[in-house]
Amino acid sequence: MSNETKERRVYVVEWKDAYSNGIDEVDDQHKHLFFLVKCLKLETIEKTLDDLADYVFSHFSTEQKLMDESEYPDRERHRQIHDQFVSNVAECIANDDPWDDERLHDLRKFLNKWLIGHIMTDDQQFGRWYKQYQYNQNFEASRYSADDERGLLSHLFKPDWMLRLLGK
Repeated sequence: MSNETKERRVYVVEWKDAYSNGIDEVDDQHKHLFFLVKCLKLETIEKTLDDLADYVFSHFSTEQKLMDESEYPDRERHRQIHDQFVSNVAECIANDDPWDDERLHDLRKFLNKWLIGHIMTDDQQFGRWYKQYQYNQNFEASRYSADDERGLLSHLFKPDWMLRLLGK
């Protein structure tokens, strides 16, 4: 096998900051998923696939919990995408063909392309939604907290109250 063929088969994609969706916990999990895909080697394929399956389950659970918490309107479609991915990977792994360089290359290529595509579209969209949700939650919390600290008299001196008191 020539060096050119070996290089073509490596297909390792590294994490880039451009993949970040702004949710630290999710970004850290994505980084670990890239690491696990990078670790796929013939010598350790079964162990790494087990680790990858466990981690994907954990990661999807985290994302879906955040989607439910924030009442993300597209969460059902996003959940279906996750389910389809799991189904595709399970089908690939269940294949009785022996693991060789070609099959490993195809799996790594599929996983990397799927991860990048999903992160750059669906997860970016969810990240924007979730950041807005957090902003709204923080804004509401600070607003109520500030109102509690100022007390009842401060409400009388808000502009709308002042105008009403003056009959305007």
